[in-house]
Amino acid sequence: MKIKTKLLILILISFIFTIVIVVDNFIVFSKMDGDSIQVNNIGGLRAKSYKMAFLAEEIQKNSAEESIKKELMDNMDEFEAILNGLINGNEKINKVRFNSTIVKLKEIKDNWEKEVKPDYKKLLENNDS
Repeated sequence: MKIKTKLLILILISFIFTIVIVVDNFIVFSKMDGDSIQVNNIGGLRAKSYKMAFLAEEIQKNSAEESIKKELMDNMDEFEAILNGLINGNEKINKVRFNSTIVKLKEIKDNWEKEVKPDYKKLLENNDS
């Protein structure tokens, strides 16, 4: 076999391998559609929870600040809207596709509704001027 023939075969194999990789990437990327938005929304829940904890501490330090109380209430509403959107889906947020993630989000929602949210509301009520 001539070197020219061997090189052509090698180039052909490389080309086929490249095409297979490109097609595989398109298939994987099409399955990931929307996942990055959900990851950002879940990260937003974490950020909102940190922000709410910070604001609650600020309210305890200086209960007269109405702007801080309003900001906490707004963050609570946004947190709940994101959480419900991830669990149930809505016009802005697609429902999470993985059942194991939905189970964890429902646990978070249950904890939010039974423990965290009432504590924040109690803090806001106790510090009303």
